[in-house]
Amino acid sequence: METLIVNGLTIEEFLGKVRQTVADTIKSETESSLKSDKVKYLTRKETAELLSISLPTLWQYTKRGIISAHRCGSRILYKEDEVESALSQIVPHNPGFSTHVQHAQNKEHE
Repeated sequence: METLIVNGLTIEEFLGKVRQTVADTIKSETESSLKSDKVKYLTRKETAELLSISLPTLWQYTKRGIISAHRCGSRILYKEDEVESALSQIVPHNPGFSTHVQHAQNKEHE
């Protein structure tokens, strides 16, 4: 077992530095991993705007499994390609009034 001697730091200061270093490393690795996937992630707001729906509607679509959400820590993100796929399924339910997702219509008729 090796002995570590740290001069000039209290144990609390030392542990604080270790915690900060670990947190910084995890954050850096997470950001690097998201960027290296070459997958663009959208926030809830960006996704709702892209689909021209409200945040509560986006939540309903996510809850029904129409759109897949991905959790990154405390954030909920959507893969852009999955959102575009769901967008291609959106068809006018009542033109000029609202939109509805074809997948949801199919589930209701089963």
